[in-house]
Amino acid sequence: MYTHVETRAGYISEQGQDEYEAGVNYIIDGHNARVSLLWQGGDLSGGGGIWNPAANGNFVNAIKVGVQLQI
Repeated sequence: MYTHVETRAGYISEQGQDEYEAGVNYIIDGHNARVSLLWQGGDLSGGGGIWNPAANGNFVNAIKVGVQLQI
């Protein structure tokens, strides 16, 4: 998935903020469970947000692991 955030009118910024995400899910059918692995990278979370569009952070990588159990 790709996310791009442009600045609001009235603010000067050299570029918008970008974020990329990719992930896989593994479903364990007999146990009603899911294991997820996600990669996230970009300057969106490191540089502020849409409330501060002039802030551009460094490109930051993150790897996330998730488990979901259904009872």
